[in-house]
Amino acid sequence: MTFLRRLFARDEGAAWATRWPVVHFEPWDGGSSEADERLNLRKIASTCGGAELRKVLSHGDESTLLAALDNPALTLEMIGTIATSLRSGPNVLTAIARRREWSGDPQIAKALCVNQKTPFFATRALLSHLPTSELREISTSSLVPPGLAQEALAMIDKKRTRRLR
Repeated sequence: MTFLRRLFARDEGAAWATRWPVVHFEPWDGGSSEADERLNLRKIASTCGGAELRKVLSHGDESTLLAALDNPALTLEMIGTIATSLRSGPNVLTAIARRREWSGDPQIAKALCVNQKTPFFATRALLSHLPTSELREISTSSLVPPGLAQEALAMIDKKRTRRLR
């Protein structure tokens, strides 16, 4: 309830309430609902920077995050926070995994592999970007699906046989 609505609220039981006219307020700004805010964030997501970009990223709406991934002001640290966040949806995590400039970074690749919302096909492709030590951690981690742990072990064996040749 806005300030003016609380200020001019009528107490129906009071005697003086019948002497005062009823005041109807219409929102002058079209009403700032959550849907309007979401739409505004989606509009500025690909072009904003600084504090606005951090607000867009913290909002967590999937369509807004997908629009923000095209923003040139995104840094690897921001992408890393999106990749580790459990609020990020599978579509956002897949979009991050498909971009070579981000998925080629071992820290982001590991964050995507450990995130439970990242689809299996995306994590499987990211294993090739990880060093052997990270692959060992993933193969023993309880956060990853068993199929991905087996893929990590197979990738370790493949790297080991390449070194022996």
